[in-house]
Amino acid sequence: MNIILVHGIFDTGRVFWLMKRRFLRLGHKVFTPNLRPATGSASLVDLAGKLESYIEKNVPIDEDFHVLGFSMGGLISRHYLQEMADLKRILSFTILSAPNNGSKLAWSLPLKGLKDMRKGSKFLKNLEQKESCLSPLEPLSIWTPFDAIILPPSSSVWRIARNEKVWVPAHPLMLISKKVFNKVEEYIQSRSNKNKSHSRNS
Repeated sequence: MNIILVHGIFDTGRVFWLMKRRFLRLGHKVFTPNLRPATGSASLVDLAGKLESYIEKNVPIDEDFHVLGFSMGGLISRHYLQEMADLKRILSFTILSAPNNGSKLAWSLPLKGLKDMRKGSKFLKNLEQKESCLSPLEPLSIWTPFDAIILPPSSSVWRIARNEKVWVPAHPLMLISKKVFNKVEEYIQSRSNKNKSHSRNS
């Protein structure tokens, strides 16, 4: 099964090294694109376009896939899924500690990407208006109340998702937490099984 892992601000795909290793051991094919620039200077729409191009080049058009986005990568993934993707190919969508409702830290600098992540931004309003198309995926949003990057931490709660709170002590530690890994693995497996059942019955 194909899994796309989308990194956040100031990161590259290498940030998923531990999660990638775990999924590879489970027999999945894992893709970790590097979306540049990841400094907040590029709009999230532009980065979603780069994600689309990466997927078109690396995932065969006749294959389905799971998508997981961390932090800013969660919003990039949401835009990609809502505006660019063929949702018939998407098996599941997981978000880890993403500013679904904005973050106060996004006001720290006047950069395009950060402006997109401000509460009430045009970008976030557009996501909210069109998010119902993702409801059939039964998205999973995992967040921690100790997050010092997503402010307030509860901004990660997404109204159409199944929201799971985990007691992870810091934002970056979401990517090495066994609690998080177990929840993601369980969700991906359940969605894969559901799609297999649907395929057999159709």
